[in-house]
Amino acid sequence: MRISSFNSRVFTLCISAAMLAGCGGLHPTTVPSAAYTSQITQSALRATSILNRETFLSTRVHRHCAEAKGTFDSETVGFRVRGIASGPISGTFTAHGFVNETTNQGGTSYKFRESFDITHGSQHLLGIASGGNSFSVTCDHDGPNHSSFNVTGANYKTKHERSHGTTSSTLNGLGNSSFSESFQ
Repeated sequence: MRISSFNSRVFTLCISAAMLAGCGGLHPTTVPSAAYTSQITQSALRATSILNRETFLSTRVHRHCAEAKGTFDSETVGFRVRGIASGPISGTFTAHGFVNETTNQGGTSYKFRESFDITHGSQHLLGIASGGNSFSVTCDHDGPNHSSFNVTGANYKTKHERSHGTTSSTLNGLGNSSFSESFQ
């Protein structure tokens, strides 16, 4: 039996087409292993807490105190600090903000706001902190060097890394003034 060259070419083309179709065909679905899934989850958690265990320390504290009396009593301690950042991002930091305590017939309310910038080499990490669940504010009449505050449970978030968490800040105004802040 004799196969014509035309039929031979058609046969070769069919085989080639079948082989090429097999190359781009469906692949079996793969399910990620538990270890791989855990790795992704841990990476996501690290990404949301880049400042976990970060600490700011400073003895270069500039602060001012403002008091208002009348239908409400208000004490505000404003601050600007510069110092050492240690932890996951070591370097220097600057921070500024205020803590306010207002008392009126409805009770006492508190506000805490802070902007911070951590510098590591030529890189900057900017963030803000606000709120809090525990406050103490002292606006001393003997001058701004005696003013102090303590805020715990404030919420922070960074602008570039999309990190967030809580922070605790203390400004000690008696004797040698100091500022400390720790991030969780």
